[in-house]
Amino acid sequence: MTTKYFCIFILIFVSCLTTFAQHRDYKIYRDSLTKLSCKPFDSLTVAQTVYQLKNVDTTNFDSNLNLYYRDLAWSYFRLYLKTKDTLQVKNAIDNYLKVADINKDFWNLSFCYFILNDCSNGNFYLKKYKDNTDKKYWKDEEIKRMTAKCKS
Repeated sequence: MTTKYFCIFILIFVSCLTTFAQHRDYKIYRDSLTKLSCKPFDSLTVAQTVYQLKNVDTTNFDSNLNLYYRDLAWSYFRLYLKTKDTLQVKNAIDNYLKVADINKDFWNLSFCYFILNDCSNGNFYLKKYKDNTDKKYWKDEEIKRMTAKCKS
């Protein structure tokens, strides 16, 4: 009789470990979220993605959490593209800043600051982008467009 209970206990224990392990890496969980692509999107899909990401309990993850903050920032930025509400750009910046040094995602930070006409921070992160990117990959035309307001 005790062997039967012991086997049941082991079975439950192993099942719990497997479930727990699957939720420790945000990259694995990420696949179950609404798509975060660059493809055309409607405002409802973007709003749902932001809502879904904001309600993620990040304490469940111990790896690739930087991807979570990047995904949340990207979703806020996409929401800005639909609503033109600059609060969404500020939310994007807040999340990009959490992982900027890990992701080396200085381009998006710079771009967001220039949208807000914050030339000081825009130029600061543009310099960091250039310091961390080979010159052959610089987006010269985009840089000219986004810095144009700051040169006048």
